[in-house]
Amino acid sequence: MANERQFKLPGKVDTYLATMSRMYEKAGEAMLLEIVVNGAPSIEEGVEHDNWDGGIDGHCLTLNLPEDLFLRAAASKEKLQDRETVDCGEE
Repeated sequence: MANERQFKLPGKVDTYLATMSRMYEKAGEAMLLEIVVNGAPSIEEGVEHDNWDGGIDGHCLTLNLPEDLFLRAAASKEKLQDRETVDCGEE
């Protein structure tokens, strides 16, 4: 039987998204708020791993948007993605 690692991220995604939604609401960031609230999360676990200091695993969180929201956000897609990546603590 293979030794499969158990990751904690899937159980915490809703908490992280709720925190981000409160942060965006407080800051008046309407588009970011709408994306976080209406995006359907999917997670790809363990997409990266390094062995530094016991090992760190990286995951990929994708928010699948309804078509109308995606079309409104498309012109600023890279800027919005960069902002949410930073706000998730990735950079």
